[in-house]
Amino acid sequence: MFGEDEKSELRIGNFINCELYVTGMKITVILEPAKEGGFTVYVPSLHGCISEGDTREEALANIKEALELYIEPDTNELVVFTGEKIALTV
Repeated sequence: MFGEDEKSELRIGNFINCELYVTGMKITVILEPAKEGGFTVYVPSLHGCISEGDTREEALANIKEALELYIEPDTNELVVFTGEKIALTV
């Protein structure tokens, strides 16, 4: 299920650093075994974006769903700008 989505995986002690593709973006997540069984997974770059699952696959599926909801725009907070839009390369 995640073979085509995961770009790489790096194991450091009990932590597993995975890179997932969500809506076309590469996101790094940390997967770690939970003391009570299963796995906890979180996104270091997105405060509060955390999930869990009984298996590695379930935890990754859950964090993928959490990521999609986390980055989904809130239509009540969208602002329409009327100024000129310019893209700059730095």
